[in-house]
Amino acid sequence: MRGNLIELQIAMISALEKKRKKIDALDSRLAALLAERFGLVKSLAGLKKTIRDPEREAAVLKTAGGLVKGQALSSAVTAVYKEIFRQGRRIQNDHTV
Repeated sequence: MRGNLIELQIAMISALEKKRKKIDALDSRLAALLAERFGLVKSLAGLKKTIRDPEREAAVLKTAGGLVKGQALSSAVTAVYKEIFRQGRRIQNDHTV
């Protein structure tokens, strides 16, 4: 009985480690994509009359939120994008970034 419990614990730890490695790989991709996005955002600063474009932000939020299934996930994606927009505005305002 005790041996089965230990084997189960080992299997759970192994599954956890595998999933964390996948998350780490996704995080690496996300960081690279965000860096690329922020580089493009920064280059827009001189092309726009104002830093904020509420219509564009609303359209992106609607699209991004619609790309996922389920209200909870859609809300989470929308919240992340709102933060991405906030950081993008900060980058556009800060010419030293």
